[in-house]
Amino acid sequence: MSQENTLRATLTPSGFHRTISVTIPHLTADHDDCTCHIYLALPAATFVDPYELALYHKIFTFEYWGTRDLERPVAAVSQADSLVLISPRDTNNRTREITIDIPIHSRYGDLRLYERPGENVGYQEVTLEHPRGLMRCPISSTRKSQLGKLDGIPQQIERHFNTSNGFILTSLPATPQSLQSPSSPLVMNIPLGDPSHTFLVEVGTALIILLCFAYVAWGASQCGARIYGERGSKGTWVMTKKAE
Repeated sequence: MSQENTLRATLTPSGFHRTISVTIPHLTADHDDCTCHIYLALPAATFVDPYELALYHKIFTFEYWGTRDLERPVAAVSQADSLVLISPRDTNNRTREITIDIPIHSRYGDLRLYERPGENVGYQEVTLEHPRGLMRCPISSTRKSQLGKLDGIPQQIERHFNTSNGFILTSLPATPQSLQSPSSPLVMNIPLGDPSHTFLVEVGTALIILLCFAYVAWGASQCGARIYGERGSKGTWVMTKKAE
């Protein structure tokens, strides 16, 4: 089965927080009983936030396989790709296209790449695979000769779809629009920190932490003084009244 991509995708804007806009072509009546899905393989330098994707529950559902530590830099996480499966809720694309916006984010890059030779100094170039369009269709006698099993899909996704239970996973059919738009890779330039600033950043961070601790300690002492002061004044007033 051909693995030619039939989705159009763009990457916008720039910086650490980007959006992949994926356009699913309209399907013919032959695929009325099929469901459409988008499969993404993200390198270690990029990730999706599952909590953010959950906010799009009215537009699509999703499955995610990969590290869930969102704050670590790229050098501190597994270098294996993360897998994302997007299932649009609006499958009424028989007469029109559907565009799905998927927010993605970048990790802090590897500082060792900052001074590498080349024109793009201070940035790490990350290439994303083009999103792939999938269909899950029930197997019928007429489809056995038309649909073939899709190769190159990770086991996690095949197990999710349970393709052995009378269904087959295949690629979205090509359209004139998709054939005219080559599925070129999506490229991101991630800003890198300057290693020469490491000492200043570490010292500045330590000073800020100490100042914050001192401020919290001062606030706690002021609060405690007011509380004990109020209690002491009330006790003096009570003793004075008894003496009278």
